[in-house]
Amino acid sequence: MLVTEYRSPTSEDDGDGGANGAVGTVGGGVGRVGVGHHVVIRGTPDRLMSRLMEDNSDSDPTYTEDFLLTYRTFLHSPAAIMDQLLLWFSSPPCAGGSGSGLRDKVTRVLLLWVNNHFTDFETDPEAMERLERFEARLEAEKMQGQLRMLNFACAAKARRRTVTLARSSREEPLQFSVVGGHEQRRGAAGVFVSR
Repeated sequence: MLVTEYRSPTSEDDGDGGANGAVGTVGGGVGRVGVGHHVVIRGTPDRLMSRLMEDNSDSDPTYTEDFLLTYRTFLHSPAAIMDQLLLWFSSPPCAGGSGSGLRDKVTRVLLLWVNNHFTDFETDPEAMERLERFEARLEAEKMQGQLRMLNFACAAKARRRTVTLARSSREEPLQFSVVGGHEQRRGAAGVFVSR
């Protein structure tokens, strides 16, 4: 179930009296002044998640951002969203259709999520593990452009950390590997920890 509400534009929302069809705030979201649209106001968690893969550009242009900002009120963890995104990404193309359209939508949602709410991944090891699985899927599908964008978003949002290890001797093996990052090929000195 999904309930929408028609939001009509008002001239006071855009701050300039509605001149020239400027972009303004319409009912809490951004829309074209002079053009009303339907905004999702409630729905079941499954239906709200499935709406992420629909084309919302005309009807509810900020739906994805709104969903990512509010999902914590109706879902207990980001794992359900990540699992569904991974399922959609891995699903075979429809008969006569292309799977790349769905994959591109999944990637767009995940990039928005990482860019705007990276703490969801930093504070939840399960979500971070699923993000790493998604990164591996991008690599396997040879979606290099999207992979680079994901790496840029993660690098820009990640916090620097200083790690001090206590070992009985220098000869004791590390329980992880230190590897050069994606950017190392271009002369940068990115260093990452691999399991």
